Amino acid sequence: MSIIPKFIFSRRYEGIYCKTTILGICITTKPKYVNKIHINKQIENEFQIIRSDNYVEKSKKLALLFCFGIGDYLLFRLFLPYIRDYYKDYNITLIVAVHSGNYKDIILSFDMQYIDDIIIFPYFTNNFNEKFEIFFSNRKYDILISHFYNRGAPLNYMVSKLNANIKIGSFGSLWHESRYVRSLTLQYYNKIICNNIDEDEIIHELDRNKNFFEQLFNQKIEINSIDIKLKDEYFTKIDFSFNNKYCILFPFSGDIGRCYDIKYFSLIANHLYSKYNIISLIVGSNNDIDNANKIINNKNEGYIKNICGKYKLNELFYIFNKAKLIISIDSAGYHIGLATNKNVICISSGMSYHRYLKYNDNYINDKNINVIFPKQLEEDIQNNKIKLDYEYFNSYDVNSIEPDFICNIIDKKYNLN
Repeated sequence: MSIIPKFIFSRRYEGIYCKTTILGICITTKPKYVNKIHINKQIENEFQIIRSDNYVEKSKKLALLFCFGIGDYLLFRLFLPYIRDYYKDYNITLIVAVHSGNYKDIILSFDMQYIDDIIIFPYFTNNFNEKFEIFFSNRKYDILISHFYNRGAPLNYMVSKLNANIKIGSFGSLWHESRYVRSLTLQYYNKIICNNIDEDEIIHELDRNKNFFEQLFNQKIEINSIDIKLKDEYFTKIDFSFNNKYCILFPFSGDIGRCYDIKYFSLIANHLYSKYNIISLIVGSNNDIDNANKIINNKNEGYIKNICGKYKLNELFYIFNKAKLIISIDSAGYHIGLATNKNVICISSGMSYHRYLKYNDNYINDKNINVIFPKQLEEDIQNNKIKLDYEYFNSYDVNSIEPDFICNIIDKKYNLN
């Protein structure tokens, strides 16, 4: 038994990591060589291959590389029919590195007719680089497409390691990279689709995607609706009472700067119930259950319900569809709401307004959308003191928005009776 106090020196192993404490300072290291059996077991658990029921082996292979969040996927999936039609002679593999929010259920429920198989895995995992390189070492594609405008390090790395004869990518933004790094990483691609848009021009991400694929296919793409096609018969398969009058509250995000105080949401829920007899459903993941429970008490438990983690993501699309109103922060809930419903409110600090929140009217002309900003931001916009774009943003306090102001918007602009 060691007589040296643990505060002075100790060492313990957690998986492949070694944690050494010297004079109270903990240093975490990992060996240069990672046990291959250990890595292979992790790959087996984390990397999943799902094939379409109608899979037919073809001689030519196309890979679509995708990363980042649910909203990003919803702005990409609209182009899958065009990709399928253009590459009809190819097996199309959707490679998904799950960055935030696992949208596997969305793909399986709504998009499998456009792809032949999915390879899906977590991006945030120990030894990601080793796992990625081992898994894809024996896989080869004729064409690899990485369309994302804000490509950055994660996508650049994966593109550099994937084996494909032709690698097609976006020229890219300067949000994650300097001009030098952006120029340097172009070497990973055989073909670059130029942005065709001025660097400082404000444009929604859906239009950037449209611009990319129009150039790639050399054809005009018509998108007249962003609605996701739901199956009428599927409503009866969900354990949910669609006959109730309800509103969706989507308060959560991994970015705390986007989050509107959940106590304010409870005040809005009280207004919806007392004036319109509408109950409010708090929607989020399993990780949000405890935070959602914090606002439910004996006084409001009759009209505020916590359904965080209770339903699969694809089932939520059906639940969103029948809601009287969707109220979300700047997160996936907003994009799900727009894909399924006509009445949507987004409570935003303004951070990604033009790039992700302000859809062009031709996509949403049948919807009643209100994006609510902090008062200070509204004043700065009127006085031309701020440029609203994902590339350029100041930090405004979303919690400076009064719940009463949102309730007034509801009363004036939505017919909920």
